[in-house]
Amino acid sequence: GERFQGKPGGVEVFAFQAAWCSRMIRRIAGPSSTQTGIVMSSGLASGELIRAFALTEPEAGSDALAARTTATLSADGRHYVLRGQKLWITNGGFADIFTVFAKVDGQHFTAFIVERAWPGVSSGKERGMGVVNGADENKLGLDGSSTTALMFDDVPVPVENVLGTIGEGHKVALNILNIGRVKLGTRNIGGAKQALN
Repeated sequence: GERFQGKPGGVEVFAFQAAWCSRMIRRIAGPSSTQTGIVMSSGLASGELIRAFALTEPEAGSDALAARTTATLSADGRHYVLRGQKLWITNGGFADIFTVFAKVDGQHFTAFIVERAWPGVSSGKERGMGVVNGADENKLGLDGSSTTALMFDDVPVPVENVLGTIGEGHKVALNILNIGRVKLGTRNIGGAKQALN
């Protein structure tokens, strides 16, 4: 929190994003789960890979449960296919792994672990684009932080990458947001102290 005072804009946001993923996945999924294994073996825990939290949508800001991003189970039952858009995603321009919220069958708000490297699903002659980010937002602060839109174009997510339980994504989202709010408060105190000194 306060130790980030005086650092370039966005450094603390970048650090918080990196910390949330491993901690929350271990807390929600448990230390022996498949999801925790993904984090520990993927380079997220070591900082080699970058994560992002993808919740907000054009039509779902404060009311996150109004999300329109969908997750449809594939015919073979091995993947959920994600389709939709997110907005104002921190680290969106360069993150490798995302915590994404979507509605299974358009109804059950659920959290997923999604990798940028996954290609889109092939549909006839065309293939979905996978995970695509928009241009960086021009912000008044947090210069070191990339903030972009994200598009999910038929992204296949293994069923093992459901984080928590189908239909209980709100619990994952609120846990992450609550931690972030506490950390944001300490960062702001540090910035205020620097301004006064």
